[in-house]
Amino acid sequence: MFTRRLSKAEGQAGGRMMRDWCLGLTRLYLVLWVFWALFILVVGPAYVSLQASHQVRAAAIDYRTHVTAGHAIEATEALRRLRENQRTTLASIYQDMFHAWPDFLIPLIAFPLALYGALFGTALLLACVIHGVRPTRRRSPGPAPTRTQPRRLVSSGVGSAPRTPR
Repeated sequence: MFTRRLSKAEGQAGGRMMRDWCLGLTRLYLVLWVFWALFILVVGPAYVSLQASHQVRAAAIDYRTHVTAGHAIEATEALRRLRENQRTTLASIYQDMFHAWPDFLIPLIAFPLALYGALFGTALLLACVIHGVRPTRRRSPGPAPTRTQPRRLVSSGVGSAPRTPR
């Protein structure tokens, strides 16, 4: 009703525009996936290692403070935290990642693929809503039916003049 038929050239231009959108979304996805992989494989472990080194320094200060004050229970707790956090190094984090590699495939691959599917599906749905759903070819193999004569209205006989036989 509110849509007009596209010429063949306009239809081809619309298809090219849709391909360009899809290609742009795929490129954006690949760039974002590279940044995500760098974050998961480099930035995340480096941050955890940095936090562990800060906790080691804080536990060492707590240990020295409690030992000089004569608090044995608190000093023992600070020593336990110190030993626990000293084992968390960047090499130990990567070693743990190597041993549990299937667990890292889920955030590395599955989440970005789900996001890509959602973005791509949303873009296609939005394109269908904006441009309308237009089939590329007719659904029936035959030509459209043509009317040769106007339709006659058949009266129901109620309140009309009697019909004359032909």
